[in-house]
Amino acid sequence: MGARVVECRDGYVYSGAGLDVENILHLRNRQANELVTPEAINAKYSPGGFVDVECYVQVLQIVVGNAAAAVRCTNTLDAIQQLVERGHLSRTRGEELEQTYGFLRQLIEALRAVLGHAKDLTIPDSDAPEFTYLARRLDFESTEAL
Repeated sequence: MGARVVECRDGYVYSGAGLDVENILHLRNRQANELVTPEAINAKYSPGGFVDVECYVQVLQIVVGNAAAAVRCTNTLDAIQQLVERGHLSRTRGEELEQTYGFLRQLIEALRAVLGHAKDLTIPDSDAPEFTYLARRLDFESTEAL
């Protein structure tokens, strides 16, 4: 049954049909506007956050996944590697995405520890004590470095 579910998913997701990019951007903007406190920066949902990396990789997977089954990974880092190996991303862009994704994962884990809350991923103001703790937890020499 699991194989049938994967087959159905792949037939739908990787059908080769055009993407509604405007709708994807609309949904992404809704996330940023509805899940982020105004004037705050959220490590997951603000522009440039964790979700943007995942969305970028997933869109590429959908675009090329019809012809390149190897990119149909559920793990973002594996997907980046497969996209690079098959020439759909440059090695430089792949490394940038991997580094950004890795940093954002570390940032999110550090925020959870510093703020004591799994869902609040708002980056504290740079003059707040929590920002100092965050910089220390991420092994930055100073808050300015972070």
